[in-house]
Amino acid sequence: MNEKEMLKKMKEDFRKLKTEEEREKFVKGSGNRLDKMTDEEMERLTDAVEADLKEMKVRVDEILVREKMEAILPMISVSYLAKHYFGKSSSWLYQRINGNKVHGKPAKFTTQELERLRYALKEISQSIAGIVL
Repeated sequence: MNEKEMLKKMKEDFRKLKTEEEREKFVKGSGNRLDKMTDEEMERLTDAVEADLKEMKVRVDEILVREKMEAILPMISVSYLAKHYFGKSSSWLYQRINGNKVHGKPAKFTTQELERLRYALKEISQSIAGIVL
């Protein structure tokens, strides 16, 4: 079993535990396994953990985008936002906001697209704030 598979199995096993006592026993057993690993195995496991953490951060960021935009979506023109700032359709933007599956994979924003979305929302906000009635 490679390090990625081992990490996945450890996470699955840990999720199944019900009591704090079971979790403590699991952690001790995991520590014993880690102590027996070679430096090379430990390095590969560390790489697998780092990759897993990056993937979780991406998923958390996507959830936060959806949650943050939920309150303002009824107030703004998603069609305008999509066309003006991204050159895309409103469907394209909604797919990324909602994480809809496209070609079998969840649609998501790239880092550059998230920056563009931040910029767009700030620019719209400033435009609204500049209106004096």
